[in-house]
Amino acid sequence: MNINGWEYPYETLQNWNLQRRDYSCIDGEADKLFENKQLDMAVIIHSIAEETMCYYAGFLVILEDKKKPEIVLQPKHSFQQHDIIFSSDGRLAFAVFGIWTEGWPIFIFDLVSQKFSHFMARTNNNTFYVKEVNANEFRILTDEWQMANNSDDSLKKLYGTEIKISRLEWRPFNEIDSYCEMLINQGNSMIVQQ
Repeated sequence: MNINGWEYPYETLQNWNLQRRDYSCIDGEADKLFENKQLDMAVIIHSIAEETMCYYAGFLVILEDKKKPEIVLQPKHSFQQHDIIFSSDGRLAFAVFGIWTEGWPIFIFDLVSQKFSHFMARTNNNTFYVKEVNANEFRILTDEWQMANNSDDSLKKLYGTEIKISRLEWRPFNEIDSYCEMLINQGNSMIVQQ
């Protein structure tokens, strides 16, 4: 199967789900590929479907080498269908976790060292995105209409929040599933305590 020029047997991926694909209704796209030409890599959100009303998520896979793609990372949990943002040098990729925990975890993948970190966007609303300021600093920006018309002021508080790359704690890619489980369990315990 070919997705935007990346030929791979995608049906062999964990969580590749034909049934989910039938229910996808984001511009008819069940898969979104974001190519990082600087590193000859691609981040794909596949099997995208509507999880709840107007909320879409799919499963992330990172491939390298367009001529002979190989999996670099394939977490078992879902990620939002938001556009993947790459740093200007191509080294970092930003993706929003598909499960609300104590907010929306923004995962930062260092594609060169194959490590990840995360930054918690403390809001119930997922209409935000990341923008690069410089190589070490990124900012969270939010949808202006949502910010102005949402009774929850968490988007206003989130707007302009800095993500300092040098201050993040990094883990190897092979720890991502256990780390996601930990985030989910923390989020569930917070819900029970409230």
